[in-house]
Amino acid sequence: MAASEGAFPRIVYKLGGSILRGPQDYSFYAEQLRDTLNERPDAKLVVVVSAQYGETDRLLTQAIDAGGHEDGAATALLLATGELQSVARLTFALTRLGISAVGVGPEQTGITLVEGTRAEDRLAVDPSRVTGFLVDRQVVVVPGFVGTTPTGQWVTLGRGGSDLSAVALAAALNAESCELIKDVPGYFSRDPNQDPNATHIAQLDFDRALQMALDGCDLVQLDALRYAKAQRLQLIIRDLKTRERRTRVSDDLPVKQAVVPEQDVLAVA
Repeated sequence: MAASEGAFPRIVYKLGGSILRGPQDYSFYAEQLRDTLNERPDAKLVVVVSAQYGETDRLLTQAIDAGGHEDGAATALLLATGELQSVARLTFALTRLGISAVGVGPEQTGITLVEGTRAEDRLAVDPSRVTGFLVDRQVVVVPGFVGTTPTGQWVTLGRGGSDLSAVALAAALNAESCELIKDVPGYFSRDPNQDPNATHIAQLDFDRALQMALDGCDLVQLDALRYAKAQRLQLIIRDLKTRERRTRVSDDLPVKQAVVPEQDVLAVA
């Protein structure tokens, strides 16, 4: 018998393009999501996916070469195909593992771009269709980076917009957890790809994370951080290969969080 809409905890994961580099990655992350479901059989997962690594740039080049504008409506249609391919590929991989999963398009995510200057005011989110899919399925795979206008036209949410998609859905779904899966296990004092002695930062408040983003750190999209802060939504930044380390971003942190000297925290890629 199907569970009622409010009977199951929801966990939102975002899989970014930096970790989706080929067919093997979709299979790997499907297995990781299966492990999560084995550990939490009561939970339902919403997985927000980005386009495969490099695909958005390739599609944007195609659009410009064809005479399109970077922020044009037709360009948004073309760019969205990168996310939709990822939705299909991960859904195939999950289904092969025997997981009840469904992939959906931009209209079904319920994310609508409306008028507003602040990140938290520019999105209206109706999670009812996603919630409806979760009643009979374990996983719903949704495209990040893409939303719709009030008239139903597809639009993009800016570079790194899959972070914003995940945050907006997690807030609307009252998710138990919102986890942004990256190619590094969270924030560091230095770029860990450049400095092997960089110190991992286990927890940050939103003001510090926002300042790092303004200083050039693109680990999490600036608008996504602003939206999460406004919604008082805790974020977990981690990878799925080193489960023991992660960064928690929240304004409800213990005083000891302040041990990271501000002048030592630099942008990380």
